[in-house]
Amino acid sequence: MKITFKIAAISTLLAACGSAVADPIFSNVFAPPGSERDHGFILGQIYGGAWTAEGMDYSNGSLTARRVSDSGGNALTISASTAEEASDRFWNGVGPVTVTSHQRYAGDHTAIGWIDDASADPAFRLLAEASELNSTATFTPMGAFRFALQNHSQGQQVFTSDQGDNSPNQMVTYQILGRPEVGREWAVFWEDRPLFSSDQDYNDATFTLMSVPTPSTAVLAGLGCMAAFHRRRVNKK
Repeated sequence: MKITFKIAAISTLLAACGSAVADPIFSNVFAPPGSERDHGFILGQIYGGAWTAEGMDYSNGSLTARRVSDSGGNALTISASTAEEASDRFWNGVGPVTVTSHQRYAGDHTAIGWIDDASADPAFRLLAEASELNSTATFTPMGAFRFALQNHSQGQQVFTSDQGDNSPNQMVTYQILGRPEVGREWAVFWEDRPLFSSDQDYNDATFTLMSVPTPSTAVLAGLGCMAAFHRRRVNKK
């Protein structure tokens, strides 16, 4: 079943990316029911250590998961944005992005994907089945896009990172800080049903993502390291 989407209105994208940014809005994340686990536990499964809540953020003492607003910030550029300046409603990127699926607490069968708003056919594109834990996929955006979750158990219903597509917000994002060797890194948590009929604990599907350095970027980074090393040697003389 093919599902297509309208490209978001230009005025909406400009509002999301413009200099006049509204106050950030954060969706409430409720404690999970029964034996299900919260974001802190899931982050521990992914990165190790015991994670504790610090307001809306989490930390294990060496790493921090900084909450990204659900609206009100600029579009989130995977390789350049910070949690403080962006929202996870609209995304932006150029070049390869690696996505890895992680822990999930859901009975529904879902799949993680993306919608390429820079293309002439902004349809759902599969990245990974949420049940395939620790599976990795790579996609290559060339501008604006939205993340999406398709629920096979609910008539192929699709939710996106843009709450304007869903009415309520279905996705919560954190920037992972403390691992400079991997650059910008993000952890994303989903609700797989409309919020009026869900528990709003955002643990039904989880994935992490980071941009993949291109060869030219790697060369420039290497040259930068060589220059820094040369400066250190000169300074020691």
